[in-house]
Amino acid sequence: MLLDDEMTQSEFDAALAVVKADPAMMTALAASQFVNDALQGHLCLDNNFTARIMQYIAVSEAERLAQSGDESGPG
Repeated sequence: MLLDDEMTQSEFDAALAVVKADPAMMTALAASQFVNDALQGHLCLDNNFTARIMQYIAVSEAERLAQSGDESGPG
């Protein structure tokens, strides 16, 4: 909802305060936006943009799995 302009200004301000206070949430929000942009076909002048996004997602997932103690991988 935050990214799709479906919030009131006060809801947005409250959500932004939460995101600013939590680096992990900011990272998750950035990843979600990257995926959303890619799915919508937004073009980027940098030819390696998608590759860097996929690498970022893979590293983030590996870190998440390591933190949770689940080394089995997705799915």
